[in-house]
Amino acid sequence: MDKVFRRAVSNFLQGLLFITPIAVTVYVVVWFVGHIDGIFNPWLEDMIPVHIPGIGILISFVFLALIGYLVSNLISISAIGWFERWMNRAPLIKVIYFSVKDILN
Repeated sequence: MDKVFRRAVSNFLQGLLFITPIAVTVYVVVWFVGHIDGIFNPWLEDMIPVHIPGIGILISFVFLALIGYLVSNLISISAIGWFERWMNRAPLIKVIYFSVKDILN
């Protein structure tokens, strides 16, 4: 019975370690798009009288592409290394950041 319990706990933890970075990523993306949608919709509705649902997705895509461009062309490798060393010092953030980064790689 003890072996079965240990195996169940082990499986639970493996499942948790697998699903947590995915769930965090989905949560952050949904939050980010909703937040951008909330910021730009009132502004766009003043300019364009038609409500465009999901404009936050388009704006988020453009914003993230711009950040990607800036990171790949303007920010040096040493700055990225400094950021990752800083992230490595924070216990909970370290687990989430590097788990998400490993999944995306």
